[in-house]
Amino acid sequence: MQIMRMCAALAANGAQVNLVSKLPSENAFTAASLYAHHGIAANFEIQQQALPSGPRPTDLFQLRAVWQNRKRPNWLCYARGRDLTAPLFASLLGHPVVVEQHGRLVSQREVLYMRQMQRSGRAWFVVPSTALKQLYIAEYGLQDENWIVVPGGATLSAFAPPLSKSAARTAVGLPVEGRYALYVGGLYEGRGLEAIFAAMRNQAAKLVIVGGRDADDIAHWRQVATNSGLDNVYFAGLQPPVLVPTWLQTADVLLMPYSQQTRIGSGEDTTAFMSPIKMFEYLAAGRPIITSDLPILHEVLTHQQNALMIPPDEVAPLASAINTVLTDDTLAAQLAKHAAHSAQSYSWDARAHKILQTVTNSIPL
Repeated sequence: MQIMRMCAALAANGAQVNLVSKLPSENAFTAASLYAHHGIAANFEIQQQALPSGPRPTDLFQLRAVWQNRKRPNWLCYARGRDLTAPLFASLLGHPVVVEQHGRLVSQREVLYMRQMQRSGRAWFVVPSTALKQLYIAEYGLQDENWIVVPGGATLSAFAPPLSKSAARTAVGLPVEGRYALYVGGLYEGRGLEAIFAAMRNQAAKLVIVGGRDADDIAHWRQVATNSGLDNVYFAGLQPPVLVPTWLQTADVLLMPYSQQTRIGSGEDTTAFMSPIKMFEYLAAGRPIITSDLPILHEVLTHQQNALMIPPDEVAPLASAINTVLTDDTLAAQLAKHAAHSAQSYSWDARAHKILQTVTNSIPL
């Protein structure tokens, strides 16, 4: 989702973007259907190619992608995460490269690739938080140069004009009457789901969970909710990104109670440096937010201004905060107003503009 939104935002800022990806497996998305699924403009090219045969097919795939595009005018290679063969090869050919990272490196090979690219003088590293930049410098021996620290974002146009709760609920098929507390995101340990289930037991609101990899995943967490004594919960399942803004606007309160150890799907603990996409979409939805009081979240959120921040992994403070938002309409309205205002500083377009401007001003294309 983040890659698709960044491609669209880079294109909206005047770049000619070519996203090179693997051919989809059977019943997966074609290039043409991806734009609609994500609710973004078809303003960039998606080039889907089969993996080559032979040893290290992923590396060969990246080498081929760079070689095929090397003659494009004013060309740079933009990569994310572990796909480092492509930007390394591009830098060796003399092209500028941008590498975006959202987590730790997992092999010495990746460390060596990052160091080599930095030595080239034509590489920029994008990270969503200062904490992650400092981790790379301290743990991997990278230099404090050519970094772009820029948080995540939201597609603000997807929330404009804003929907009323009743209109949003009608659109997704929820009953219009009643109160709703909403959680959107992955269903795995470290996201505070157990605390949510316990905190919602005696609330005058229905819990709605949007997310889950598949039916087995949802069944597991439904059983966890039942074991917690919560039966007033609706699992909406995984929703296409284009519908998430509508789901968010059904809510009376949005829940984001990360644990002290917040893990992503791979199991990596990202608590110290994360910049979750859903935080920015929560803000853009213009609804009261309740989240954990983690240091990294203070880069964007302020307690009692654009969110209520409570101790992580504690049920009583979470339950109290939910009850407060549901019963104090004045506070709820203030939190919602400040959240929507904060979101204006975190659009994908603004993020892409900063990256492009920094790179093009420093490395002649």
